[in-house]
Amino acid sequence: MRDLVQYNNDYVDINDQYRHSKWLAFMERRLKLAKQLLNIKNSVLIVTIDEKEYTRLGLLLEQMFPEARIQMISTLVNRHGTSRANEFSRTNEFIYFVMFGSFEISSLDSAKYLSAGSGLHWHTLRRSTATNFRDAQHPNQFYPIYVDIKTNIVKKVGDCLPVDVNIDTVPSEVGCETVFPLRDDGTEMMWGVSRDKFIDYLRRGYARVTRHTPKKPQKYVVQYLGRCYLGYRKWQYSNCGT
Repeated sequence: MRDLVQYNNDYVDINDQYRHSKWLAFMERRLKLAKQLLNIKNSVLIVTIDEKEYTRLGLLLEQMFPEARIQMISTLVNRHGTSRANEFSRTNEFIYFVMFGSFEISSLDSAKYLSAGSGLHWHTLRRSTATNFRDAQHPNQFYPIYVDIKTNIVKKVGDCLPVDVNIDTVPSEVGCETVFPLRDDGTEMMWGVSRDKFIDYLRRGYARVTRHTPKKPQKYVVQYLGRCYLGYRKWQYSNCGT
């Protein structure tokens, strides 16, 4: 993904009576450059903006990309709100998605899930990047998770394994599936949090087991709530007197 344009929001003087037309001309030049980089068969242009010019940006995008599917969403940037004199505080910004050709919006099994109706983002517990292979430096992030086959609930969390210990030597638990952080090709990865932290997350309801994947090396998908949500919960509790 190319980050084509970043600019100072004060590029046009707020008191300039031609500020809107100047801003549109400014953006049009940059969008023309962006258009040259887009693949009309399958690509997406993503533009973020605050409330000052978002309506005009929408019209400009429709004019310049009539063949595209355009959707605008709102994104939360500050839960507390940005205070402004004699105005409502601002908590959000806007994102325009300009979609071309066969581009599709789909869920990412390897990234994060959205709990239906909850508005919470759940991350997969297994790390996925090339720098997160099982290693000697992070033994506290490689441990077995025993999932009850009947209830899909974590029954036990095993001890951390040094890198030289084979997972096949780990004892099983009756009625449970032993789950390690394994890629589909069997590569041993690391869990996203340490054993002690994962146990704490389980106790607080910040971790869960979701899909059963019996044909894969990792038999269950395990998820946890990211730091952003946990930090918000901490702020919530400290500000409501509980």
